[in-house]
Parts: sequence; structure tokens; C-alpha cells
Amino acid sequence: AWVGPSPEWPKPPLDATVSNADTSGVRPQHRVVVETIANRFDALAAGATGMRKKELDGISTKIGGMFVFLNEGEGETHISPPVCDQLARLSEAWAAGDANAVNAHLLYISTRHWEECAYWFPALKRLTKL
Repeated sequence: AWVGPSPEWPKPPLDATVSNADTSGVRPQHRVVVETIANRFDALAAGATGMRKKELDGISTKIGGMFVFLNEGEGETHISPPVCDQLARLSEAWAAGDANAVNAHLLYISTRHWEECAYWFPALKRLTKL
């Protein structure tokens, strides 16, 4: 029986973006996620104009939220270690230019951890395709 909408998942601060998200609490083994994604985002944003700039602004808020959730901790406002590990592997594959591995990691995260990553996953996937 349907009992109504599910409770809303926690959201990061609205002002968190790729450039200003607090990543001071990110575990050392997961710093590669922040560095790789931020570098890729900055490279794309440098020459963006018009609609592409607007699209990247939207992506920035979602990925900024993911960066905030990457900080070490427990509970719904933090990304679990298994997802963080997958994101680190994804980032390493992305930095190496291995598109097949990137897609495999995206598929793994979305099929096994959707509830946890629904807020930021579409933006991450879009960023990997740009």
C-alpha cells in the first residue's frame, strides 16, 4: 500500500559549488575525486559561454554538494566509503582517459547506490560526457 512520498534526502548547502565547497575533511585516499573533477570542471568552464556556461553552473552546484558530502563522517550527510572508493576508481580512470572504465564505474554506482547518489549523480554523469 502506498503511504505517501518518501522522506526527502539531505541536501548540501545551497551555496556549495565546485570552486567553494569545503573539502577539508575528505579522506586522503579520496582527494583524487575532488582534484580530478575540479580540474576537469575548470578546464570546461574556462572557455564556456552562453548555454554551456549555464549548464556548467547547474553542474557546479550538484558537484559542489557531492564534494561537501565526501567529507569524512557518518550518516546521511556523508557519502559511504564504498561509494567514495568507486568514485576514486572512476576518477583515476577518467584521468587516464579510459572511457570504458569510467562508464563501468558510473553504472556500478548508479545501480548499487542510487539512493545515496541521486542528488549529484546526474551532474557527474553529464560532466563525464562533456
